[in-house]
Amino acid sequence: MKVKEIIIYPIKGLKGISVSKSNVKDIGLEGDRAYMLSDLNGNLISQRTTNELALMSVQRKDKTLLVQHKSESIEIETGQMSDQQMEVEVWGARFSCNEVSKEISAWFAKQLGIPCKLMIMPDSKSRIKKFNKPPYESYLSFADGYPILTLGTYSVKQLNEKLSETVEANRFRANILIETSSPHEEDDWADFMIGENVKLRNIKPCVRCQVITINQENGIKGNEPLKTLSTYRKFAEGVCFGSNVIVLSQGEIKLGDEIKLLP
Repeated sequence: MKVKEIIIYPIKGLKGISVSKSNVKDIGLEGDRAYMLSDLNGNLISQRTTNELALMSVQRKDKTLLVQHKSESIEIETGQMSDQQMEVEVWGARFSCNEVSKEISAWFAKQLGIPCKLMIMPDSKSRIKKFNKPPYESYLSFADGYPILTLGTYSVKQLNEKLSETVEANRFRANILIETSSPHEEDDWADFMIGENVKLRNIKPCVRCQVITINQENGIKGNEPLKTLSTYRKFAEGVCFGSNVIVLSQGEIKLGDEIKLLP
């Protein structure tokens, strides 16, 4: 098994960036979900409510992010933040963040047609996720629930064999796409290594929502693949696809790195 693709999503809900290598930190891939859009009360704005986010692309340029939407764009300096703080909420977790700048927030509000703010964590230890496996907690970015989402290529292959129209792996917004030889084997992994230094721990399969029904190329929402997945991947907790993992040891990963399962 090898790493087939590495994807980071600098701004939660926007398009991802496929990279050849990445530093893995305790909160996940470096730069992943470092920003989020919120309404004026601190509630998360995501593709669940705003499909248009799927049409916003992000590029890394030296020490800036270039965000493009249709014919307009804006640059965000890495780590830029104002002194304007606000409490935000992501899936029940509430913590204090800083607005990046009023000008940048105004640009996003114009593009989306709704009042919003672009927020950043002032400290990578602002948010803690608790779970029922050792070490029982992890620091977390603006990601939904866990630092890293993995997905096996064979899981996507099996799904597409069941669909009348195939879907791309980007529907599932995973961080690490792994070349596998059987569907959903990633569900059953315990601890595993990527390369020589990065050790990860599988926590649980990822419960999916309506976002996977949004075509990431045109922002149009349909019924698939959630409808088909519900026929064979529905469990007590919901429809699952991909797996949530935490970081046990940090380091760099790159395309082609071998995956080694640990006892």
